[in-house]
Amino acid sequence: MLDEYLAVRSRVWKRSTAATTEQLIRDHILVALGDRPIASVGRRDLQDHLDGLARAGLSASVVGHVRWQLRAIFAIAQADGLVAQNPAAALVMPRCKAAPVKRIISVESIQRAQMALGLRERLFFRLAVCEGMRPGEIAGLQVGDARKDGIHIERRVYRGQIDSPKSWRSRRVVPPTTGTRSLLKAWIELLRDRRPEAWLFPSERETTPIDPGNLWRRRIRPALKTAGVTGVNYQALRRTWVTQMAEAERDPKIRAQLAGHSVDVSENEYRQPDLERLETAMRKLDRRLLQ
Repeated sequence: MLDEYLAVRSRVWKRSTAATTEQLIRDHILVALGDRPIASVGRRDLQDHLDGLARAGLSASVVGHVRWQLRAIFAIAQADGLVAQNPAAALVMPRCKAAPVKRIISVESIQRAQMALGLRERLFFRLAVCEGMRPGEIAGLQVGDARKDGIHIERRVYRGQIDSPKSWRSRRVVPPTTGTRSLLKAWIELLRDRRPEAWLFPSERETTPIDPGNLWRRRIRPALKTAGVTGVNYQALRRTWVTQMAEAERDPKIRAQLAGHSVDVSENEYRQPDLERLETAMRKLDRRLLQ
């Protein structure tokens, strides 16, 4: 049954989605189904399995993905007549361990970090924290993607492979900030290969794009540590951009379009208002209640 499910779903999955989903199924679903006939698996079996994953310390995100995949697997089984009803349809999310704090960095930290970085690393850093681009999108940029109307995101690098953007929303144009535009011009002038199809951030071989993970570990993270900016990763930079953009632009649709994802994801997953912003909101409420 799982082979049939993967054969159907993999037709629409991107390579990255297929890899992560297949691993999720191997690690957390095959152990629940085993060699049992699918018709013998009931809702209580599946709910006990989800509860066990939660007790084992898995995050709500992982458990939620398992629940979603179980629903999809049994929906296909029901459509094929292998089960009369979908036992996964009514599964409830168990209480999972608390999610870690989603960190962002301050404007002052952004400025200090830039002072510690060389031109290439500073530009890569700014594209993440000032333009809100994903690391794979930055690594996938070619010289010709930097145009007058903005930076055109048309591809990404995922696990060393050139791929299309994460979703249809991810294919977008991002007008760069003034500082990034200046750095971009200076960096392109230093490139030996400035053809439109050349990589903006080439590897040492120059025929392939740079690995964003290696760049972070070898160059960016040590420089940030020197500047006193620690515990940061690419995800924190993107959350920082979403949070700062929310203060600069009130229209959530514009913010989401620039980020390359839906309004719901932008607001609920990435935006992280700091304590000062929360206190300001409460002071506004206080003044309103006293009117």
